[in-house]
Parts: sequence; C-alpha cells; structure tokens
Amino acid sequence: MKPREKQIVYRYNGDPRYDETVIDKTGLMPIYRVGEILEKNGKRWRVAVVNEDFTMTGQIMFPLHRVFLTDKFKAPGQF
Repeated sequence: MKPREKQIVYRYNGDPRYDETVIDKTGLMPIYRVGEILEKNGKRWRVAVVNEDFTMTGQIMFPLHRVFLTDKFKAPGQF
C-alpha cells in the first residue's frame, strides 16, 4: 500500500499560539506514540497525547495527526 500524504500539527506545552503544522507529502514521516522523546527546535520534548483525525482540502480527505508535546519530564516509567 502506498503511503498517504498527511498533516501533522505539533502543539508545544498546550499553547495553541505556537502550533507547528507540517505537511508530509510523501507520507513517510514517523507517527509518534505517547511517551516517545523527540528533538524539535533544539529542545527535547516528550509526546503527551496523539490524536488522529481527518481534514478536508477541497474534495480530498487527508489524515491529520495532532501531537501534543511537553518539556516536562517525570521519573522513569511515569507519564
């Protein structure tokens, strides 16, 4: 099955003013899971929540992944 184009919206520390929207035209960007650690904008972030939905562009539906990130880290094994 061919990868589909998708839209990813990163939200940092729950603040919608700093949402970062990325269009993945190849469909090859990873989909993060809760608890994963990633580096963005020169900082380490933990994935707190991932919501999957769809968005419409004209007559075409695209997958939409909302990734909520936090820079607050708890003790190992706690999320």
